[in-house]
Amino acid sequence: MKRWSTSEEFPSLKIFGQSVHSLRCFKEAIHAYRDDALAYTMACKPGYVAFNTVVNSSFLALIPAALIGMAAAADLETFAQNFLFYLIFAPACAAMLNKLMYMTNYKMQAVESMRRIDEILLTREQAEPREFKLPQGNDVRFDHVTFTYPTGEGPAISDVSFLAKGGTVTALVGHSGSGKSTIGSLIPRFYDIQEGAFPSEA
Repeated sequence: MKRWSTSEEFPSLKIFGQSVHSLRCFKEAIHAYRDDALAYTMACKPGYVAFNTVVNSSFLALIPAALIGMAAAADLETFAQNFLFYLIFAPACAAMLNKLMYMTNYKMQAVESMRRIDEILLTREQAEPREFKLPQGNDVRFDHVTFTYPTGEGPAISDVSFLAKGGTVTALVGHSGSGKSTIGSLIPRFYDIQEGAFPSEA
C-alpha cells in the first residue's frame, strides 16, 4: 500500500504493509527502552507506594487521638470544633506534600521552557543582503553540503551533492533518518548550511 503525503510543501511517498520485524535495529531499541523503563518503574514502586500510603493515611492517626481527647476533654463542643478543623486540614497537608514530591519534575520542565525561550530571544538576526538576486532558473543544486541541527550531535547530512532539474521529478530515497526531510528543509532555507554550496542561481 502506498500513499502520497505532503510535509513542508514537499511530497513524501510512504510505503506501508511491512512488518516491524524488517526494522531489526529499531525494534531492538524499542524493546530495550521498554525493558529499562519497566525495570526502573518496578524498582521505584515500593518506595512510591510506601510514601503515598504514609502521607495519605496520616490523618487516620487523628482517630485514636480523638478518642483519647474526648475522654479527657472538659468541653466536648470546643474539642469537637478543633477536631473537625484538623480532620479537614490533614488531607490538605497530604496534597501539598504530593505537590512537593513533583517539584523537581516541574523545575526541569520550567528550565527547559526557559532554555527554549532564551534560544529564540538570543538568536542573531541575519544580515540583509545589499543587492537582492533573483533565481535565474528552476534547478536545485547541492555542492558538497553538510548540515548539523543546532541541537544535533552529528551531521544530519554530510557531503551531499546532487542536481534537481527544473520541470522534472527528483526522488530522494533512503531509510528513516537518512536526511531526506533535512534536504527538503534546506531548499527553502528554513536552516542555513554550514559547509558546501547552495548556489543562489539554483
